[in-house]
Amino acid sequence: MIKCFIINLERRKDRLKKISRHLKKNKINFERFNAVDAESESDENLNRNIYQNGPLGKISKGDLACFQSHYLLWKHVSDNEKKPVLILEDDTYISNLGVKILSNTNWIPSDAKIIKCERFGNKRHRVLLSPVVNSFSGFDLHFLLSKHSGTGGYILTPRGANFLVKNSSKVNVSVDHFLFNPNNSNIFKKLKPLQIYPA
Repeated sequence: MIKCFIINLERRKDRLKKISRHLKKNKINFERFNAVDAESESDENLNRNIYQNGPLGKISKGDLACFQSHYLLWKHVSDNEKKPVLILEDDTYISNLGVKILSNTNWIPSDAKIIKCERFGNKRHRVLLSPVVNSFSGFDLHFLLSKHSGTGGYILTPRGANFLVKNSSKVNVSVDHFLFNPNNSNIFKKLKPLQIYPA
């Protein structure tokens, strides 16, 4: 089973309890990763690698904390992990079909950096994908070619974590746009995010 990290605020034990129950039911072990709290973190730490104003306007304090939470976890993965990991925010739900593909990581391309697993937005929201890169267990892998917001669930390889840590010094958008928005991310073309379909 792929190693799983849950990003969770210390004060949101309710969320941790709910997702713990969901993951344990599906026999997915996880490690809790302490999220940066916008209510208590210093402005200096929240803004250490981020410009306050970018192409999408001023970044809220909550989004600054969210970025720093993911950034610290990228550093942890880069320094400590040898295999791809699954990163989940604490309000995520994994479908039964999704659980099946997490039993191994053999399907993940060796040169992959990041794979977006979630579906974000309503039914009207459309996402542009490349032709199929790989197929496995009823899923297809595509390169993501248009904006697909959200960082609720993604797979990150050590190579991808190292890339993100090295390229997170001049950030001017929230973390989901930094990873998954070709219109506003200055790293998108080199990151080459993949998207699982169906998400």
